[in-house]
Amino acid sequence: MMIKNAKQKLLALATALTLTLTMAGCTAQSTQETESAETQQTQEVQQTENTAGGTENVEIPDAAEEVAAFDPEYSDRDKSGAWDESEAVSIALSDGGSTISGEGAEVSGNVVTVTQAGVYVLSGLLSNGRIVVEAGDEDKVQVVLSGASITSSDGPAIWIKSADKVFLTLAEDTENALVDGETYAAEDDANACVWAECDLTINGNGKLKVQGNDKRGISSKDELIITGGDIAVNAVDDGLRGKDGVGICGGTIDITAGGDGIKADKKDTEGKGWISIDGGEVTVNAEQDGLQAERALQVTDGTLNVTAGGGSVNAEAHGRGDWGGFSGGVGGGDRKTPPDSNGAQSDSGANASADSAASGSKSEKPPRSEQPAQNSENTANDNAGMTAEAAASETTTDTTVSVSTKGLKSGGTLLISGGAVTVDSADDSIHAGSEITLSGGTLTLASGDDGVHSDDALVISGGSIEITACYEGLEGSTIDLTGGDVRLTAIDDGLNATDASNDDNSDGGFRPNDFEAVEGVYIAVRGGTLWVDASGDGLDSNGGLYVTGGTVTVCGPTSGGDGALDYSGDGVITGGTVVALGSQSMAQNFDANSTQASVLVNFDNAIAAGAVITVQDKDGNEILRATGTKQAQCMVISSPDLAVGKTYTILADGEQATTFEAAMSTETGSGFGGFGGFGGGMQKPDGQPGSDGTEPPELPDGAEMPELPDGQQPLEKPDGQSGGAPQESESTDQM
Repeated sequence: MMIKNAKQKLLALATALTLTLTMAGCTAQSTQETESAETQQTQEVQQTENTAGGTENVEIPDAAEEVAAFDPEYSDRDKSGAWDESEAVSIALSDGGSTISGEGAEVSGNVVTVTQAGVYVLSGLLSNGRIVVEAGDEDKVQVVLSGASITSSDGPAIWIKSADKVFLTLAEDTENALVDGETYAAEDDANACVWAECDLTINGNGKLKVQGNDKRGISSKDELIITGGDIAVNAVDDGLRGKDGVGICGGTIDITAGGDGIKADKKDTEGKGWISIDGGEVTVNAEQDGLQAERALQVTDGTLNVTAGGGSVNAEAHGRGDWGGFSGGVGGGDRKTPPDSNGAQSDSGANASADSAASGSKSEKPPRSEQPAQNSENTANDNAGMTAEAAASETTTDTTVSVSTKGLKSGGTLLISGGAVTVDSADDSIHAGSEITLSGGTLTLASGDDGVHSDDALVISGGSIEITACYEGLEGSTIDLTGGDVRLTAIDDGLNATDASNDDNSDGGFRPNDFEAVEGVYIAVRGGTLWVDASGDGLDSNGGLYVTGGTVTVCGPTSGGDGALDYSGDGVITGGTVVALGSQSMAQNFDANSTQASVLVNFDNAIAAGAVITVQDKDGNEILRATGTKQAQCMVISSPDLAVGKTYTILADGEQATTFEAAMSTETGSGFGGFGGFGGGMQKPDGQPGSDGTEPPELPDGAEMPELPDGQQPLEKPDGQSGGAPQESESTDQM
């Protein structure tokens, strides 16, 4: 997940180590002079002599294409749930004495078999029997449950062996129950309480309880469609499964699953393996993935609440191998909500139709023809009987099968264009092996790993997204924010743009090949609102960072190894408003190719957590304001309202903190406050540890001391100062 801009940090390391050598020549200084120098702090404002700026050598990439919605093609009969009483066949269920009024069905013991197209209304009780549908391949069969209770000790309660399509209708004002056995006959491939070899639709306004004791609750080898009913499913493995696809556009559905909550696992055929939530109220509590689609997943409307793997409190421990350290999962500590427009802050835990979501451009379902990215977590998709406990313990000759505990997961594309989505997951809350588009709806996410993760392009163009807890907030090879409102709190990076193929760096340490910007990787804020509270980097791009519009607020790190802004390629701002608060050691500003003024201000005294920070012009007019959640040693400011050559004042809670003159930006940091500076912990020449008692950082195996760019020399100490850098003020503020 966390791939640091190692070249930048190794260059800083080179500077720091060179400073230690410089310190060796300063032993003639008196102790008094050294102590006096070490207490000095200088305010520095990073700006250029070039007041024109320019992007003639920088091509800002176009935003990635959004994922198109597909049409699940709900038919009128799917959504109706009606039937003609005069044409219906009545079946009264009774142990050893079921009766049929009409033609098209037969009874053998406690097994009732439907053999032809028609409508069949079932009522009564079978304590050990089943309903079998074995009709012609072109027959459409409607089975109406009207106060029916069916238990089967050795197979499905409803077993649909053949038909063109079956409609399972729940009669209004009736309660129905289906229970299967814990073991099936060895020769049977059925593995669900309701098992269908063909397309299956569930509709109506009645109630249905399904208990899947063998493996799954409700399963179709083709498509599973739900348009109505009050349905509760409890299954030892997957709750709902449609191999070709699962579509839900109505009803109230409550799923408790030992495996995945909802699954579509056809992965070798174009147009198959999709999940679409287009209405209704769906609640999923799954030990593994909440929703898992092999090729495409979309939410266009409705209410979706997902808990996966026990939630974010069950996250695996994460390590941060950069200077300092972190380990432990998400879930502990206080979670803070972003301050409102008045600066107030509080503690926090964690509609459109399918047609309108497509905006007039539908694609075949799913919208992408390429094979989904292969993922080791999907290797047991066809292992229907693997529960979370069994999967966790199953081993091969050299590895243990991992259990995926993501909220919404697609092996291909993922789109959320409407509805209300709430996810609490041990792993990523939203994850896709291909592109993700979030264009509408309301999302509330709590994740033990990434809030939203795409192995390809992530586009946010609308909606409201709040990530209350995560390790990293948004991750993709490219991240485009063109609209919407995003607010997130992250233990590590807020946004991370990285090459997914180069994403094996779980310890967070340096790697010899991480020294250059990655081509095609970027973060671009073009519109919308972005609020980030990150203990690691605020916006971290292993390629370019571009801001052309919108509003960005970053409450960044207090650690010396991270920065509010962190990029390896171009860092260009041409519009929008940015306020980025953080620590000084790794601070970066936008570069000289920007066309909008930006300044990086290092404060003599850190701004306290919770202080309201305002920027005013010489006449006292407020240009912008922000409220930080942690103390801030520096601040990057850029706004269309900043005029080059004009002087501005920064105030914290009404008290002047500093002044600056607006200009275009070139380099990030200087001296001991910006790029190349350390917040302490350097080894002195005599072998004694730094002033904070820590050992100096070491180069990773296989890495050499890099050269400084363009022949630059290591930063020298200001006259009269010792080699120790100003120490970061400790902060006890919780996120």
